[in-house]
Amino acid sequence: MTKKQQHWLTTGVTIALDAVLIYASFWLAWWLRYEQEWLLEVADPYYASVDVYSAVQLSLVPVLLTIFQLQGLYRRPRHTYWIDDAAKIFGGATIGTAILIVMVFYFRPAALSRLMFVYAWMMITAVLAIERLLERGVWSYLVRRGVGISSGGTKP
Repeated sequence: MTKKQQHWLTTGVTIALDAVLIYASFWLAWWLRYEQEWLLEVADPYYASVDVYSAVQLSLVPVLLTIFQLQGLYRRPRHTYWIDDAAKIFGGATIGTAILIVMVFYFRPAALSRLMFVYAWMMITAVLAIERLLERGVWSYLVRRGVGISSGGTKP
């Protein structure tokens, strides 16, 4: 496999994993808000099943992936740090969540919990930042073992 093919494969896997993790993070935020009633209690008339949020959850995935792509999260130069990725994730999640809040409350005013979006933003930011940290650890381990993408030069 050429380096270009390997790059496209790893980028595609990263984007797919991000999509799954964004979707799962949104579900985790819903679970914390409505099932665990984390930080604030939810009165019975205001309880919303996860199905109520499904359209929001599904639309957030492409919005965030597009923002992350535009911010260059998937175009990583060789010598970047985890904090660089975390900052892009934080910024992208903030912008994407803000866009979604505006869209949701323009089309469906007062139908959904505003706090739910804060939870989703926190979970998405935390989960993706942790995923990037773990990814860097795995890549570092593989490179030290001589597996995966070489960092240039010749192999010993």
